[in-house]
Amino acid sequence: MKYRALFLDFYGTLVAEDDAIISAICSRVTNSKEDAQIQFAEYWSKTFSELCLNSFAGTFQSQREIELLSLSSAMSEYDVSGDPEQASAELFEYWRRPLAFADSAGFLSSCPLPICIVSNIDTEDILSAAGSHGWSFTNLITSEISKAYKPRPEIFRDALALMSVDAASVLHVGDSISSDIRGAAAAGIDTAWINRQGRNLPENLPGPTFEVRDLYELSFLLNRTAEPYPRTDEKGIVKK
Repeated sequence: MKYRALFLDFYGTLVAEDDAIISAICSRVTNSKEDAQIQFAEYWSKTFSELCLNSFAGTFQSQREIELLSLSSAMSEYDVSGDPEQASAELFEYWRRPLAFADSAGFLSSCPLPICIVSNIDTEDILSAAGSHGWSFTNLITSEISKAYKPRPEIFRDALALMSVDAASVLHVGDSISSDIRGAAAAGIDTAWINRQGRNLPENLPGPTFEVRDLYELSFLLNRTAEPYPRTDEKGIVKK
């Protein structure tokens, strides 16, 4: 095997994303028709992404700070009253106790490589989330530690230094083409795209080194042996 270490995204890769809660927040704070909720959600998401892109080094802001700033901006833009922090309470709680995909525990127990989590979520939230499922990893690098968000190169460089490996000997695994695949590839790291929903590759972004539909396929790819654990139902999640 050419790889000496595995970089692993967390939300969307090991645990389910927060889409359902984001949708519920948009519905609750706008209290309006579906079209207006969609517009509100798109504005919130766009603002959030822009803030992350411009947040690094001396201008760095934590994920929670950016979430509150972007939601506050959306509420102001759409003349929505309320307290952004109160509206975000359910989201913040989910970040700390997310739902795990059904294939995650089996993958983590069978992975033949040391794992470094590389995540944009704040450090304490990741530690709480991992602890809620009884998971531990060789190392952890977050945007908060690196003062940079994926796909910026700093977070990947810091992960390489933390694991004492070079880019050619690492595989980065994630579900986001724009942050995981693009960011790792730009740092010279091979990538594996977890495509649980059967999405098409965007035409304007680099493709991954590998594409797998779940962690079961990734485990088989890494082990190159007999099936390491029973396959679970498609896209299943486990409540903890």
